[in-house]
This record gives sequence, C-alpha cells and structure tokens, in this order.
Amino acid sequence: TAAALYIGSVSVSAADTAAVSIGSVNEIKPGSTFSVDIDITNAPDMYGFNFIIGFDNKYIEPESVAKGKNFKDFTVMANTAEEGVQKNLLTSVVINGDATDPVSADGTVCTINFKVKEAAKNGDIVLKIDKFLMIDEMLNDIPAEVTNGTVKIVDGAVIGDMDLDGEVTQEDAEQFMAALAVEQEKERLVDHGNMDAEDNGFDLIDVINTLNLIKNK
Repeated sequence: TAAALYIGSVSVSAADTAAVSIGSVNEIKPGSTFSVDIDITNAPDMYGFNFIIGFDNKYIEPESVAKGKNFKDFTVMANTAEEGVQKNLLTSVVINGDATDPVSADGTVCTINFKVKEAAKNGDIVLKIDKFLMIDEMLNDIPAEVTNGTVKIVDGAVIGDMDLDGEVTQEDAEQFMAALAVEQEKERLVDHGNMDAEDNGFDLIDVINTLNLIKNK
C-alpha cells in the first residue's frame, strides 16, 4: 500500500543525516533544453518522498520528470504530467514517490527536464528545494541536508537592449521613451474613444456612436 505523504519544512540536521541535492547547469541558451538530477545519499530504507522544486518561470519551464535507475521500484508522479496542466505557468515542480518495499540506495532519485524560454534574459536562475519530505517504512521522517542548484543563462536578452545588439546605449533609451509615448497615446485614444463606456476598448460600436454624434450636430 502506498504511503501517505505530507509536505514538511526543510530540515537541516547533523552530519549523519541524509543529503538531497539538485544539479546545476552552466551556460545554457534561450530555446535550449536541459536536465537536472535530484540526488539522494545516505537515506536508509526510504519508503516515500515528496519534493517541491521552485524556480522563476519567466525564464524556464518544466517539461517532464523521470525516475532514476536506482529507484526503479518507486512509483513517481509529478505535476508536469497532470492532464491539462499549462507547464509554462508552473512556478514549481511537485514530485511524489512511494514504493511497495523500502529502498536503500544512493544516486539519482529523479531527473527534471526543463526548457529555457526564448525571451529569457542573461543571469542565474535558482532551482530551490522549497520543501521536501522523506519517510521510512515506519512513516518516520528521514532528516536531510539540502543543496539547491542554479542555471546560468547566456546569450539571452539584455534588459534595456531595445535594438537587441547586446548593449544598452543612448539609442536604446531613446527607443524606449518613443515606445512608451506610443503606448500612452494608445491609452489616451482608447479612453476618449470609448463612447459606450460598457467595455474597456475602442471598437466598431464606438465608431458608429461617434459618427452619429457628428451627424446629429
């Protein structure tokens, strides 16, 4: 029978406890895919686990989760596989696992596959083990030290680089101010042209109302 899993707070304890770590990736480009492993060491008789891995979804999105070969007897489920899930909107990967018999093994318990979004900017993204729980056959907590991972995005968009030449210059500042002025003018026209005041936009009904107003003057 599968164990019931409850999410607990991250524990950090003595040197004889288990360790949970998530891998890091150096120099990945927008549009690329990458994988990181969740590794466990010194976790005797593990019967079940629950991990929540947080990240900034403006830059990366999860695609899938696969279980590690040393934990093939575990049934692993993740929110990335839920029906109808919009993976690009996820801000964390939730992974549950349980086994019929307890497992004592070191190594990769599961692998998370990610994609870097096309609009991602240069910088380091933290893959944070927000919460976790590991239990033994008696449903006792297995305390563990945790190590987070990072993803370094390169060759991405530079904040403020309007012409996408890799640098932020005076020309970028001028383009930004011009674009801002255009947006503000659009908002002004929509506000003043919304004749029916029943919606937030300027549409065909507003044009007809405007023409009738002119005609009746």
